[in-house]
Amino acid sequence: MLIKICGITTLEAALAAERAGADFIGFVFAESKRQITVEQAQTIAAQLTIPVVGVFVQECSQRINDIAAAVPLDYIQLHGGEDENFAKQLTKPIIKAFTKDEVLSPFPATFTLIDNVQAGAGKSYDYSKVKLQKNSFLAGGISLATVDQALACQPIGIDVSSGVETNGQKDNEKIQQFIVYVRSQTNV
Repeated sequence: MLIKICGITTLEAALAAERAGADFIGFVFAESKRQITVEQAQTIAAQLTIPVVGVFVQECSQRINDIAAAVPLDYIQLHGGEDENFAKQLTKPIIKAFTKDEVLSPFPATFTLIDNVQAGAGKSYDYSKVKLQKNSFLAGGISLATVDQALACQPIGIDVSSGVETNGQKDNEKIQQFIVYVRSQTNV
């Protein structure tokens, strides 16, 4: 089971996620309460050994590629109406996000990610109603309280952000507890 801790804004949280055994961390470059600057992302990424994902919403391909090179990013996560032609313009492997109600269309992505209606909304839903592909992550309101329902769907990975926060900030203890619990349930 792959685990991505998304919405990282501090070096402390990134290192906590890495130490706890996260497989990826995510930086949000789109407008969000978790938005990070390129400079902040560079500083944090320079201290990590795990893959770094950049999250973008309706951004132009040139800006995405510039940020991917500058940070550097290992993956580009797209949350918008991007099509295959757009994907061909990108220089890094792609994680393509779909909402739970969308029909997953063929898309040249390494991974797909199924989220609730809006990315970063932090609202759980009935994960069992989602049609997963073999390369799909589940996201959206996942926390220790909901992760068992998500794991029962057997996604390739879990993406968590608000579920490991306290008062809107990443909580190192919650990150640790979440990862340890998921690993204990999946034996990976």
